[in-house]
Amino acid sequence: MATYKEINGIKIQSVSSDPPAPFIGEVWYNSGSETIKYRQGATSAAWSTGGNLGGSNYNIRGAGTQTAAFSAGGYPDQDGTEEYDGSSWTAGGNMNNNNSDGATAGTLTAGLYFGNDSGPKATTEEYNGTSWTTSNAMGTGRLALAGAGTQTAALAIGGAPGPGVITNAVEEYNGSSWTAGGALPSPVERNAGCGTQTAALSMGGEPPPSGSTLSKEYNGSSWTNGGAMNVQRKKSGAAGLQTAALAFGGSNSGAALVSTELYNGSSWTTTANLNTAKNETAGAGIQSAALAFGGESPGGKTSTTEEYNAAAPAATRTVGTD
Repeated sequence: MATYKEINGIKIQSVSSDPPAPFIGEVWYNSGSETIKYRQGATSAAWSTGGNLGGSNYNIRGAGTQTAAFSAGGYPDQDGTEEYDGSSWTAGGNMNNNNSDGATAGTLTAGLYFGNDSGPKATTEEYNGTSWTTSNAMGTGRLALAGAGTQTAALAIGGAPGPGVITNAVEEYNGSSWTAGGALPSPVERNAGCGTQTAALSMGGEPPPSGSTLSKEYNGSSWTNGGAMNVQRKKSGAAGLQTAALAFGGSNSGAALVSTELYNGSSWTTTANLNTAKNETAGAGIQSAALAFGGESPGGKTSTTEEYNAAAPAATRTVGTD
């Protein structure tokens, strides 16, 4: 194998401390810390292609991190679960109900699915990374709702209790049962959610039929207005926290969206677009490292996954030790 000198024409410099102003691409050996380091250039925010789901699903839901996520339900695989390891999806345990258009919260090994478009239902299921178990139902059955939080401290936000009916009801889950939380200022469905039970964010949704720019912040008891998004959207994906959120995809006036926005707790700014428009897509992860998977693209149901990584400044990186 070629050596660094053969490739670059120079040896790796040995220094007792890091250079004060290394140039982009410079490599050196720090004898003090016994590490090999290099200077990496700044990177732009971007979505990149991840591993495809085993099947094409829309009305899909999911949660977790960019390297440990789950997908659950949707059409046509309503009881199916898949698990993502950062590069590929594999089959997980089947749910006890045929679920679609509900909401999720938690992590790959401590997940939660609640709500259902059949009825609609109030069913709740918990996932341990292997199998699903049925838990106590919500007080009100609903579909097209948003979720936030963890398996033991989740939120069910808005949704539709029946045809032509939209609710502002919010319920809180404590790991075994649901109780009423602070109601939204106005009814909403097909919204997205993220954050925790005591610091959550609801964004977009209906009404109006084209989608909304509204975002609402929850403090564990009541909701206040957040900043307005730049694009009206509904059925979007979301990731992150109340003060560091990401909204992506969805639809506006029937058209699937590629647009992505960042929230800092007060205002929204645009960032890198999805590579493919996605409506009814699922989201997972944090603002700086998110996933968008499944949903509907202009060509129909999709199995594609995209990974979002935030912009990063130039930085010194360690690549090995002595």
